[in-house]
Amino acid sequence: MSGPPPEIDEADVFLAKLARLDLRAAQHVHDCLLDTTDPDEVARLAQAYARCSRQVRQTLACHAKLKADRAKAARLAEQHERWRKAGLPFEDGPRKTPEDHAYEARADHLVEAIERVISHVAAGDRERHTALAHRFERELDDWYEKPDFLDLDPQAHVRHACRRLGLPEALAETWPDLPEPTFFPDPEVRRRDPDEPEFDAAPPATDPVSADDPPIPWPNTG
Repeated sequence: MSGPPPEIDEADVFLAKLARLDLRAAQHVHDCLLDTTDPDEVARLAQAYARCSRQVRQTLACHAKLKADRAKAARLAEQHERWRKAGLPFEDGPRKTPEDHAYEARADHLVEAIERVISHVAAGDRERHTALAHRFERELDDWYEKPDFLDLDPQAHVRHACRRLGLPEALAETWPDLPEPTFFPDPEVRRRDPDEPEFDAAPPATDPVSADDPPIPWPNTG
């Protein structure tokens, strides 16, 4: 396969070059700011420098997200291959209803919003970021199972999530302006329910899987 990899590599090159250009622009504005003592000029250049700095951060965040998405796609492909070798369906199942799609769209909206808010509040503290992200995962799992998941409008849902997580509710209004996160913690490893039967491995391909069989656990993809 020669299509996708060159496109990804090219995007990496473009984003790296764009980040360098953004940084040069920010450096130039900063130099101009240090060379002037005029109050009006200082105020104007300080505002311009803030915008340039933010552009640098956003470009770097975009590049980090591209790498994270690529790693996620690789893990998913590896997982798919393991299930294929075990003779198990990977995406088979009933067709999704419009409500299914609405649930998924709402969950994606919440994830995007809260991930940005968490990243902003954690401010580089990875331990705090991870704790908040894992708490949000648990909350979202609970909300998703409830029939009233779509009752709140999206913005109110973001405010509710911020309130539940102890995050500043004001950020629920400004989250689209926050930079994308550059740190993506691993999913939380949850303890198994002692009453739930444990399965050491998936059944071989010759062993039919009926609808009444208990779910087969995902293989550990690290």
